[in-house]
Amino acid sequence: MAVSSFGQIAAESKTQNSAEVELVMFDPPTIMSKSKDKNKFLAAISTDSRPRPTTRKTKAAADAAQLAAVSADNSAATSSTTTVTAVAPTTSPVLPPSPISPVAVDHPPAPSKPPPERAGRTAQSKQLQAEALRAKKEFLSSSRVRVDDADSFDALALVFGDVLKWLHSSGAITQEFWKVLSAIQERLVNHVTIVRESETTSSFSALLLQTVTPSLKQLSEKSEAQHKAITSLSKELASIKTEKALSYAAVAAAAAAKPPAPSVPKPKPPPLPSPSDERILVRFDGDVPSLFNAPYSEIVATVNKHLVSLSLPSVLYATKQNDSSIFLVPASAADTQVLDKEWSRWGPSIFPGSRIAPVALHSHLQVNGILFRDVTDMRELKREFELRNPDLGPVTGLPTWVNRPPSEAQAAAISASGRKPKLAGSVYFLLQSRDKVDLALSRGRIVLCSTSPTVARGFPHLRISQCWGCYKYGHTKARCNVKAPSCAVCAKPVGDHSPTTPCSGPVACLNCGGKHRADSYSCPKRKELLVTLAGRMKDLHESLDKSSIHPLPFIQQHAH
Repeated sequence: MAVSSFGQIAAESKTQNSAEVELVMFDPPTIMSKSKDKNKFLAAISTDSRPRPTTRKTKAAADAAQLAAVSADNSAATSSTTTVTAVAPTTSPVLPPSPISPVAVDHPPAPSKPPPERAGRTAQSKQLQAEALRAKKEFLSSSRVRVDDADSFDALALVFGDVLKWLHSSGAITQEFWKVLSAIQERLVNHVTIVRESETTSSFSALLLQTVTPSLKQLSEKSEAQHKAITSLSKELASIKTEKALSYAAVAAAAAAKPPAPSVPKPKPPPLPSPSDERILVRFDGDVPSLFNAPYSEIVATVNKHLVSLSLPSVLYATKQNDSSIFLVPASAADTQVLDKEWSRWGPSIFPGSRIAPVALHSHLQVNGILFRDVTDMRELKREFELRNPDLGPVTGLPTWVNRPPSEAQAAAISASGRKPKLAGSVYFLLQSRDKVDLALSRGRIVLCSTSPTVARGFPHLRISQCWGCYKYGHTKARCNVKAPSCAVCAKPVGDHSPTTPCSGPVACLNCGGKHRADSYSCPKRKELLVTLAGRMKDLHESLDKSSIHPLPFIQQHAH
């Protein structure tokens, strides 16, 4: 039976469904293996005019079928056969009725070589691709060189535009393309390397040196300073590590190897005079002389040299009270009276522009009845005094308590003993002159801490001072010359027991020899000093009140 088309071959299998027919129809290798007749298959392919899928597999099969058809035509012409007919055997059908399944071909046809025309086209396309790739590389390389050689922003922008045009035309981004863009970005960031049109190469180089050299020099100096600091810290750290690495035995051996340095005794300040002695206060109303700023030893030497030349008593030492006054301490109260009387002979020649007054006559104002809870800062108290009493200010230095407020522990101990702790005390204010004190005394009260406390003359120097080292009266521990401290209980030098350890010896007073502690308030010596100080204070009050330029009715009435 002659087969006229590829569709007739597929239609002979009546047991196949439409999907299987389509599979056979578009699977030439399967059709070829089932038909067992190459000429029949080729004839069906050549007469079938329906479109087939243009896949790579079917295209290769079609090319192979076309080549096989050409070979079959050549062989048919050789055997003098004029027609090509395919007769189906009568014993077996063309397509078996069983379901179609891929059947392996025992001897598949060998792949044939592409026709000469197609091989030529493939070689030509490869050559074109190679030329395009080479042109791309040359363009990007030349663009990179143009970026480096650009001497203006316009030239750099022109290169950038050419690269963008090339990108739109080719549509392929490569690594070289990114390198060109990076080079353009670097030139734009470091635009100082681009010379302007009005500059020459030499002028630009000079400008570049003037701009860059100072900053580089500063950076170098800063780096060098940091390097020195790091080196110094490293050395110091290394020395600390070395010291820590040494054992205690090594440190002790090194200390023993060094001879002990000779101890230089520290000079002690001269002792303060007893409360019965008076000191002379020299004040400067204007500029202070150069001697005022000299060391204390030089001041004492200069003053004594002048006093000895005038056959006057000398002074023991000098100390400054503030920036405009200085204390001179004679050896006794009699010497103080002599120097006070002869001030016009020696004072103005040594301290020009100064005036003199005994310490007892200096301008301290005592304000009574100040609550301890109202005073937290002496600076604030001074500021409030000057604000509330402007005609009495300004205040020299900071105010001081006459008696310090009790601590919390002391207040608790006093309360535990059944007594009431003190809630208020007195404060000393040092005014600028005695006239200011007299003015406050004429009023009797001032305004301070939201109250109107009473006032009185203050004599800070007329107070009992007791040493807590030797327990003698008349000086403090800071001015004590006794090397070994004494026991306040047994009156013996502290040698075999600690001052903090309760003494088991017999009780004896250092000052009066009585059977009480040396710091007892019941000591007769202490009471005697209090009476003496009270008498001197009364005499000073009377003499100062008489010489006051302000009437003092309150003080006079209070004194009587």
